[in-house]
Amino acid sequence: MKKGEIVKKIILLAAASAAAGGLAFTLAAMPGLAPALKPFVEWYKKQDRKGRYRIRKTFEQLRRERLIEIEEMADGKTKIVLTENGKKKVLKYQLEDIRIKPMKNWDKKWRMIIFDIPESQKKARNALRDKLKELEFYQLQKSVWIHPYECEDEINFIIEFFNISPYVRMAEVNRFDPHTQEKLRSEVLPNLNS
Repeated sequence: MKKGEIVKKIILLAAASAAAGGLAFTLAAMPGLAPALKPFVEWYKKQDRKGRYRIRKTFEQLRRERLIEIEEMADGKTKIVLTENGKKKVLKYQLEDIRIKPMKNWDKKWRMIIFDIPESQKKARNALRDKLKELEFYQLQKSVWIHPYECEDEINFIIEFFNISPYVRMAEVNRFDPHTQEKLRSEVLPNLNS
């Protein structure tokens, strides 16, 4: 497992545990580390000796980088907390993992994203375009993108992450002019039975 994957796994497991039961994680000790979180231990146990060593080193690195904090509690348990920087890292990983699920039966609606993001937010504008391409949106015009499947939650997360919600609009479109409709069906939906 690569170092970046280990970092991602630790951060996301810490976030999931925090969401499920608060900020304190306890249970099962690893050699060289204080007791840690249960899902982490399950994953840790599956690793070979080299993998376990890399995980422990990565855990300590996250602590040094102040992405997590580890505190010994009076009852002998350990509290592991995501810092503000750790929470930002979680959001970044969640952004990387966003996928739009295809619909079993397409509802024949197009989801349209329209944006007019000022030059002062150029990095966010470019990041949004890159993410729309990655999610297989079709570029209808320079700042008009469409997708055939439901994606409102995903787009809301993306625009909130980049802090550009005032500049982005979403709409559902039932049909286009015949030429555009045919082009979309041949270029965007080649395998969809309609």
